[in-house]
Amino acid sequence: MLESNAHKELIAFVQKNPVCYAIMRSPVHMAVLKALSKGAKGRIQLLRLFPRIDGSDIDLIIESLVDSGLVSSIDVGLNKMYYVNEKGKQFFAIFNKTKERMIGVKKRF
Repeated sequence: MLESNAHKELIAFVQKNPVCYAIMRSPVHMAVLKALSKGAKGRIQLLRLFPRIDGSDIDLIIESLVDSGLVSSIDVGLNKMYYVNEKGKQFFAIFNKTKERMIGVKKRF
């Protein structure tokens, strides 16, 4: 089976950013990334969106997304707001394009 251009693009992106491999393999990380791609959110908003995820786990997920360079934060008063930056938008777009072109894979995101 020939690889699609989207698949090759995803492979190239992950080779340049190896930490993204672990992130894309985690449905929870990808769900948080998707939520942030729809607009900036604070920790409390993420906890409300994902009530089954413990606060300390949300903190670790946010930290790993920020450390990977896919998400950035801004200080708003005493709180931080998290948003998907350009690198994150590129990764999420490539991931979704690849996923859509794969045959037999259910849409998770």
